[in-house]
Amino acid sequence: MTEARRKRNKRRPVNREALVRYTEALDRLAAIDEAFTIAAGVTPRGKGRRFIRSTWKGRVYLRRYTVPRNPKTPAQQAQRGRLTEAVAAWRALSDEEHRRYDEAARDKRLTGYNLFVSEFLNARRRRSRRERATTGGTSA
Repeated sequence: MTEARRKRNKRRPVNREALVRYTEALDRLAAIDEAFTIAAGVTPRGKGRRFIRSTWKGRVYLRRYTVPRNPKTPAQQAQRGRLTEAVAAWRALSDEEHRRYDEAARDKRLTGYNLFVSEFLNARRRRSRRERATTGGTSA
């Protein structure tokens, strides 16, 4: 890890007042959480009979439990493969290249990683379309 990255990741001093308010909010949240658990028969882990406890922007709520879908279609498997390639390519970049992507992404309100993956997938998509157009076949 480079010195610049180490400095950027350095922790900021703790604001004691904010920490106390945060701790008090967590205590209130725990009390609400317990009330939900008792009222809805939801287990502390989150799964109940028909409902699960969830959070959104720090707010606890109950919603119906649905079984997650994972159809494993060929298109989905191909996309997962492309994402795996994008992650491997990102990890192969140097710290300098990571910094360049971080700077380029700042204006777009993205992380360098998100920008890189987006560009990688878009390039793959364009290449795949060109190949289909020239061969007349279909490829993933």
